[in-house]
Amino acid sequence: MPLSTALLGHYPLNRVALVVYGTNLIAATLVLALHWQYATSRGRLLRTRLPPTVIGLAHRRILGSAGAYTVALLLSLVVPIISLALFLAVPLFNVLPFTLDRHFTAESR
Repeated sequence: MPLSTALLGHYPLNRVALVVYGTNLIAATLVLALHWQYATSRGRLLRTRLPPTVIGLAHRRILGSAGAYTVALLLSLVVPIISLALFLAVPLFNVLPFTLDRHFTAESR
């Protein structure tokens, strides 16, 4: 991540920098999806058992981010500024609470 982030920092609207950054983000997000799949399959690495709906919600959110990064990557070839905005928006969107967060909030009480 540091190399692609530094490259994008130096050349924010350069198509090559955006493609390298986007490819890196997609790869990292897909690896996160694989980690989540491995950790949750058959409850391998979970402290407490999670309902299948919660596991599915988290998995879809991760893959949704990868999809958004893919759209941003494709947009970088046409409209770099919108691509950059989307690369910035996805992490901000993921910080917002959603259905999965309600499950963990209720569990901690």
